Amino acid sequence: MTTKRTPSANFALLRQQAEEHLGATPQKYPAFSSSPDEMQRIIHELAVYQIELEMQQDELLQARVELEESLDCYTQLYDFAPLGYLTLERDGTIRKANLAGSKLLGVNRARLKGDRLGRFIAAESLAAFNTMLERLFSTREHGSCEAMLMRDGASTSSEDPFVSSTVEVLHSHTVRIDAVVT
Repeated sequence: MTTKRTPSANFALLRQQAEEHLGATPQKYPAFSSSPDEMQRIIHELAVYQIELEMQQDELLQARVELEESLDCYTQLYDFAPLGYLTLERDGTIRKANLAGSKLLGVNRARLKGDRLGRFIAAESLAAFNTMLERLFSTREHGSCEAMLMRDGASTSSEDPFVSSTVEVLHSHTVRIDAVVT
């Protein structure tokens, strides 16, 4: 979970960093004359610059709100999709799984994180899956393979342990699993 800073804390930190940066750099700003006209010009420029920065900050804050809303929307689409989606590392380690993916594999979603998808693939399908996964990460191409999945790593002694499935790579880290219980 990320910690959110308050705007006043951000401004104070930014101000401190700016002052440290100003003190650490050689003086490149000209010595200002003390004429009232020159001081008024400088004050005007600073006021305009401050307003520009405030407008930029407002735009950035609005963009952040829009991005957070978009992230929430896509997270819900991912989580509640009717197909199983898994986000994998290069070695097949599961980084993320949606609800359908965890149900398909027969494991609580929280327990899937850090587990390897290969553990759920039947031995006769594992070579094809590993080849597809290696090709995906090497070439960044779209790919798919037919694989037999085992629910919760179960052996053939369980009732309906195998699921016939198509494992399809959507992009560099996300896998979609279309499955039919056999």
